[in-house]
Formats: sequence, structure tokens, C-alpha cells
Amino acid sequence: MENKIRKCALLLGAENHAGKSRLSKELGSSYEDFIHYSIREIIYDRHQRETREPPLKNRPEFNAYAEATKEKEGPITFILEALKKFEYSDKKICIIESLRCPGEGLWVTGEKIKDQFPDIDFLFIGLVAKQDERLRRFLDPSRTDIIADELTVERFMHDEELVNDGTTLWEENVRETLRYAHYTIDNNDGMFDETITQFKNAIASVYTP
Repeated sequence: MENKIRKCALLLGAENHAGKSRLSKELGSSYEDFIHYSIREIIYDRHQRETREPPLKNRPEFNAYAEATKEKEGPITFILEALKKFEYSDKKICIIESLRCPGEGLWVTGEKIKDQFPDIDFLFIGLVAKQDERLRRFLDPSRTDIIADELTVERFMHDEELVNDGTTLWEENVRETLRYAHYTIDNNDGMFDETITQFKNAIASVYTP
């Protein structure tokens, strides 16, 4: 009888501007049968389905909706939505990014997740970088996702506080969330070669293509 090929879910948590978006793209080109899920996109889509209102316009509004939903349904509700899609897909490896509240980190490294998804192996990796390196990336004038007038040190520090001020399992607190990671990898050089190698080595501990 042929052994069933197990699936692998890579859960990614990251500090602001640590390089998670580019990392996701790089990993996607390295594996066949790969799929990428963005928790942010899942939240946007669900808000649209439930409310039929205009898209969430700013970070406080986005966080308020996400935290209210997590408080009502549990910290892992959006991750569950991604995992169920992955479970019934024909893909063998996925990346889900990014974990930002402690309840998510606690659940994906616990035992219940294994019972709920017995055919999936899980790996939670935290991506970090020194604050001055992340600030340098944020202030890059070639960026197009933020208007030039908002590329300031003040905006960076405000966002830095905002993503780490949660006090409950369902509120955003990236530093506390990353404490649960199986591996934490530094991305300080910005060149990605060493970072990608470290990620692939970590993935190899649970997944063989």
C-alpha cells in the first residue's frame, strides 16, 4: 500500500518590515504544489461578505473588526478558515501569514491542532530583524504602498507600538506571539539568501517534497 504524502502548513509570524511578503514569494517559487494564504486578505474578504459595507479603510478599523471577531469566535478563527481551504486543496505545502496575536501562536503549537488536522504537519516560524534595519526598509523612497508624506520615523514608531499593545489572546501583540514560534530567524542583511536557506532547512525538518 502506498504511503499517503503528508501536507505541511508553514505558519509565519513577523515583525513589521522584516521581509515576510518577499519571503512568501521566494518560498512559493521553491516548492511545487505550494499555495499562499494571507490572513489579512481573509479578514478583508470576510468583512465584505458579512457586512456588504465598503472595504476597511485604515489599520485601527481593520484591527477593531479582526479583534471583535476573534473575541467572539476564538483567536484562531481566520487561521482555521485558511487551513480548511488548504486541507481540501490539491496542494501539499502552504504558507499562512501572518500570525499576530498570542492566541494564534498558542494554538498552532499545541496538541489540539494535530487532532483537528491529523494529516497536516505544522511549523511556526518567526521572522525578525533589528529595528534600525526595519526602519531603513520602511523609509525606502521607492515604496509604493505608502504615500511619501507618511514615510516618517514617527509613523514607523507609531505602528511599532500599535502591533505590540494587545493584552489578551485575541489582540495584536507580535512580540508575545513570536514567543511561541518553533524557530525564529533573523533577516538583517536584506539579501534573503541566508534567510531563505534557514527557512528551507527548518521546513525540511517536517516536510519532504
